[in-house]
Amino acid sequence: MVRRVRRHRYISAQGSSALDFRALTVDDLSDPRLLPNLFASGSAALRKMDFSGISDKSLAGKALRRPLRLLPPDTVLPILQGKLRGLKWIAGSSNHGCWLGSYEYHKRKAFEERVAKGSVVFDIGANTGFYTLLASVLVGPQGRVFAFEPVPRNLRYLQEHLRINGIKNVSVIEAAVADCVGVAHFDAGPNPSMGRLAADGCLTVRTVSLDEMVRRGELPPPDYMKIDVEGAELLVLTGATFLLENTRPTVFLATHGQDLHQQCCQLLESFGYQLRAIGDNNLERSDEMIALPSGWPSEGHDAGPMQLAYPQPRGV
Repeated sequence: MVRRVRRHRYISAQGSSALDFRALTVDDLSDPRLLPNLFASGSAALRKMDFSGISDKSLAGKALRRPLRLLPPDTVLPILQGKLRGLKWIAGSSNHGCWLGSYEYHKRKAFEERVAKGSVVFDIGANTGFYTLLASVLVGPQGRVFAFEPVPRNLRYLQEHLRINGIKNVSVIEAAVADCVGVAHFDAGPNPSMGRLAADGCLTVRTVSLDEMVRRGELPPPDYMKIDVEGAELLVLTGATFLLENTRPTVFLATHGQDLHQQCCQLLESFGYQLRAIGDNNLERSDEMIALPSGWPSEGHDAGPMQLAYPQPRGV
């Protein structure tokens, strides 16, 4: 059972339109309780700003981040940007960019533009649930989201985010996705967003293969896959080659390291995928990409019910 994280204090952005920006003082900007109202009551341009893209080395970046460090970690805040605006987020669960709405700004916007209502999304490396919540909103009540996450701490926050937002179309799978079914060692990493499969890891986690889970009828075939697994991305893709060849999901992929990036690109291109960088970098320099199946609509599509003829394992 996943333990529920403790009850949280909730700060609402309602009524924030009365804030007078001309009367703000330095002390006001240092008060973390004012932050949600401050951002929510700003102009439309302020609400669309990529706060996470402001370097923490710059004076502006340091000034913006200073009050964030004072927020109690159990504070529940309204998400301030994008399709998740108004949903609730626990401040200490992950990057403050999540509730500011600027976390992975360009990737989030690309995700919002492409994921279609009624579709099936696999969130692989769900962490504490930012893209799980986003996928849930985008696919709507007729769609389904399957969130894969092996780390107990992250799972507790993920489940709590689903609970406090009343999300009903998400299934959480406590496992790391790889190329085979089994168990593996897992290193939780220096922070909750950087856990990875590692031979010297202190956690033992269950591993699953996407091809195997769909073949067994445990999951429907996906229309979209978001993969961010801190170095295990090639294992995830290798364990989903039948899906890549036959189901043809759109893939949002984060890569970690140049060699791994090239190997993932080569595998996806071998299945006829068109690769596009997310953000300003070209594909060779980018660590975030969208893989689009050739001949399929570039925007979101509803694949509808799909019958897959899997090859039978030997000896069956």
